[in-house]
Amino acid sequence: MRTGKILYATAVIILMIIISGCSSENKLLREKFISGGYKMIVCPVHLLDRESSSFDRTLAEMIADYFNEKKISEAEVIDLYPPPNGNWMPDQSEMADESLGLLIEFVRYHKFPNGTYIFYCEILRGGKNSKIVGIHYYLVDNVGRIAIKGILNSHNEEFIKEEPVTNEDCVDALINGFENKVLQ
Repeated sequence: MRTGKILYATAVIILMIIISGCSSENKLLREKFISGGYKMIVCPVHLLDRESSSFDRTLAEMIADYFNEKKISEAEVIDLYPPPNGNWMPDQSEMADESLGLLIEFVRYHKFPNGTYIFYCEILRGGKNSKIVGIHYYLVDNVGRIAIKGILNSHNEEFIKEEPVTNEDCVDALINGFENKVLQ
């Protein structure tokens, strides 16, 4: 009986360690951001497929314009961006977690000012036609705590509704996904 309790307690502790190590959103941090008055830095959007990787400032400016027009935050685009994650994985959530880790390291290295949030987005293309297969987006605070993490693909209403073909379509899907997420 005592051995069973010890094993149970050990299993609970191990599970807590595993869960705390996962990249998850901080709902209080997200609500703090949504309440307004924060500066947002938008990194150039990472465009990637299995063979290439590039960054697009124009798409980042579209995202910043959205945040400014909606008065969600005072957003500006910078030329800095995290190291690109070119490590393709069958599971997009694993790939997103790896990209998020690179973003967090980037944020911690650059020591952005207090009261600043950093927004980063990836657009993934795959298959023989380089079809858009996913959009990942992240919002972290100046020390790398996760306020929002989003993955949009063929399993999400916002992605299906938009049927993104162009990178600009992806920004529209991202905005719809972001709005649905913050209204949760």
